[in-house]
Amino acid sequence: MQTPDFLKEKNDIGIEKLDMNTLQGMIAMYDEYADKVEKATQALKVITSQFNNMALEQIPEFMLSHGMSELKLTDGRKVKIKEDISATITDEFAFRQWLKNRNEDAIIKVKYNMDKMSSNASTALADFLATNDYEYEIDESIHAQTKKKYFKELIKELGQEELPEWVKIYNIRKAAIK
Repeated sequence: MQTPDFLKEKNDIGIEKLDMNTLQGMIAMYDEYADKVEKATQALKVITSQFNNMALEQIPEFMLSHGMSELKLTDGRKVKIKEDISATITDEFAFRQWLKNRNEDAIIKVKYNMDKMSSNASTALADFLATNDYEYEIDESIHAQTKKKYFKELIKELGQEELPEWVKIYNIRKAAIK
């Protein structure tokens, strides 16, 4: 990038030619560092992908296929395969109805910005607001860790094959080396 000649010469705000050359050098260094950051970012993405492949696929698959879930290395470190799940709900309404039918809807967090009330009172309030066409906002959620724990326990009870079609369970196996 070349500094325009009219900026290199002394102007009304007191910028000297030397000052503009210094700025030009700083801008060149800025561009060089930006390029290095971009290259490092791309390299980090590749290395992260390779690390995840090793930690999430290759080591767990190798150890579990050989009947091992934990192993002590000669250098004193332990390799352990941690198993977890991720649950994705494709139909939130069906999930909430499922919870209500099983009397397990206590895990749903509901915010009306008022004091806590029973499930029956909450349902009555929601029905009242809907029936009378009141405009209101409701914040209703289930914490991700609560949902994960719920489905872990449900899988123990029913088995993964017996879960409703609106839930997708992804099994996660990760190698931890400490």
